[in-house]
Amino acid sequence: MFSDADVVDLAERLRSLKWSWQVADFPALAETFGWRIEMSDPSWVMFDSGLGMTSGKVWGTIMLRTR
Repeated sequence: MFSDADVVDLAERLRSLKWSWQVADFPALAETFGWRIEMSDPSWVMFDSGLGMTSGKVWGTIMLRTR
């Protein structure tokens, strides 16, 4: 569970984020946030966003979802 301060920190980091929105570039972004890539393909990535295995998913160039 995230504390209020953790949520605020994550929101600020995400808001100031600059990246290409390309799936191929996501592993570097995940490393920045301490997320672990679980599985990937050229068109998608499944990762642990801190909420459990494969709790985050990225498809194509624009869709990002976390549990």
